[in-house]
Amino acid sequence: MAFSWFCIVFAAVGSFAREPTCLLQMAPPNSMNQVNTLKIAVYTENIGGYEEVRMEGIPSVPSGMDAFYFADLETLEKNEDAFAFWRKNGWTTIEYTDMQQGTEQVSGQRLTAKKVKFDPPDWITEGEWNWLVHFDAHAYVYLEKLPSFIQKRSNASLIMHNWCRPSRMCCSQGGFDCFQAEARKLRNHARQRIENSSQEYFQWVSDVTEMVKNSTLSLPHYFEGNIFMRNLKSKYSGEVKKAFKEVFGANHKVPRDQPFLPVFLEKHGLNPEIITVSLHELRQDLGWKENPGTSRLISNLLHVG
Repeated sequence: MAFSWFCIVFAAVGSFAREPTCLLQMAPPNSMNQVNTLKIAVYTENIGGYEEVRMEGIPSVPSGMDAFYFADLETLEKNEDAFAFWRKNGWTTIEYTDMQQGTEQVSGQRLTAKKVKFDPPDWITEGEWNWLVHFDAHAYVYLEKLPSFIQKRSNASLIMHNWCRPSRMCCSQGGFDCFQAEARKLRNHARQRIENSSQEYFQWVSDVTEMVKNSTLSLPHYFEGNIFMRNLKSKYSGEVKKAFKEVFGANHKVPRDQPFLPVFLEKHGLNPEIITVSLHELRQDLGWKENPGTSRLISNLLHVG
């Protein structure tokens, strides 16, 4: 029997229609002369010291781009020297004060980080920028290459990182196979990542599996949540915003991005509006790497507060 929170979610999700996979094409070459006119904002967050605030390997912000680092007051104060390096590289550090109340499954700090990630302040989603890019604080992106990377895919409403590399067997099979591959991983050697929410997570797995079986969900994509790029001027930007808020809602019970993102994006009819990029593309075109000099605090993920 599904849990009460799960029933509420699926009252909205259970009836949406199966959609065919539709891949957007890259933007035409002549669109590249618009690169310099793109207004891009990037942001990241660190709530409760979940990520180590590094002092090297900091992405440098080019002229014409805005970059924001959200952190709670305690993290800002404890890492003032490190944040000084981020500011020197063009980042604006912002104290985040909308701290969330923890749940039985997810700590308040972890939930607040999810709030920043998927439901950031309106001024950053409704401002002057054309594109809004989020990536995890421990990652590195060569920001000077970001405008051309986005322009090549500017007909998308959302650019997402394809998950399939962690389980290459699912790469050619589609999103649902990757969804199942991650579920197997979390059922076995990575179970500590859902230690406080395993019951809710596996109920979600069960219900999503049933919807795919009944052809009410197609799940052509599965995503890594460590970077995404939102087209704020797309006519579907409002639907992306709604879907991301629903991901944050689900995070009150399960602190994972991946199992919820493709479901809620499909619910809002966004499958045809997404372009996925591979880890190889991120590395080759954006210099992407997850900085080896940083670490995550697993206790922050598991602690309930």
